[in-house]
Amino acid sequence: MTLKKVIAELGYPSEGCLTNWIARDPRHGRRRLSYTLDVKAGAARRVIAGERCGDVAKDVGCSATSVWKWADAYEREGIGGLMNMGDGIRVPVMDDGCDDPMGLKRQIAALRLENAVMGEAIAVLKAGDPRLDPCELTNREKTRVVERIRGGFGLVA
Repeated sequence: MTLKKVIAELGYPSEGCLTNWIARDPRHGRRRLSYTLDVKAGAARRVIAGERCGDVAKDVGCSATSVWKWADAYEREGIGGLMNMGDGIRVPVMDDGCDDPMGLKRQIAALRLENAVMGEAIAVLKAGDPRLDPCELTNREKTRVVERIRGGFGLVA
């Protein structure tokens, strides 16, 4: 049935209200799935090795477009490109062939920051939380990570 037919049959609610009810019902609408870094990297490596995006997507349980984006990001930026895809951690893209001493210092600083964030994320996860995936950190846990590294990296409040 269309929305208009349901409203005509019931005599209520408005189209907008019915649309909202349907969107909130877990049986309808789209839920955003989150994939671990290992899943993304594995899928990307399979595509780069020559497998079809559609076949890999069926195995992983996502769209072929997602797998193609993961493979593209992995080819361009390595594992850091996959970390930039919605898990809340931003890894600066670095030029590996940098001969500039200041550029190398910036790369070292960025890598130290990344290492500190991952180390603190692991510490937060080991603090009694049974989850082991850093991508699953709550906003509160992410805030704890940032608070613990704030002084060492010039992060201002």
